Amino acid sequence: MHPECNLPIRFGEFPEAWDSVLVVLFHEGRLVLGLNGTRGGWEFPGGHREGQEHWQETARREAWEEAGAIVGELTHVGYYEIPGRHTTLIAHAIASRLDELPAGFEMVDRGVFDELPGNLTFDDGLYEAILHRLRDA
Repeated sequence: MHPECNLPIRFGEFPEAWDSVLVVLFHEGRLVLGLNGTRGGWEFPGGHREGQEHWQETARREAWEEAGAIVGELTHVGYYEIPGRHTTLIAHAIASRLDELPAGFEMVDRGVFDELPGNLTFDDGLYEAILHRLRDA
């Protein structure tokens, strides 16, 4: 477990089963997050798998729905589990393009940041731990 994170992250591993993907999204070297209209904070795109989607399909769909991002490069980072709730794959994605934010989804704005913004939806240290690992890779 990373010292900044309350969740055990299994870097480099792939679970037997998964139900969601978190997309750690970058564009031109900067972080891309969406502002969740319900929860009121910034978060990386992510969400549940639809049907039998491959993890890459889920990641690309969520990046588009929640950030208007067309993903080019996409790599698997690892996964984390919230017992009794989700097993979430972590994907590192590079957006080749940012289109207008699609309407009708939970994100009401998109931000492009040099560092994580202060008002994140989740303060469990997950994002910090993943970014620390990506910077060290």
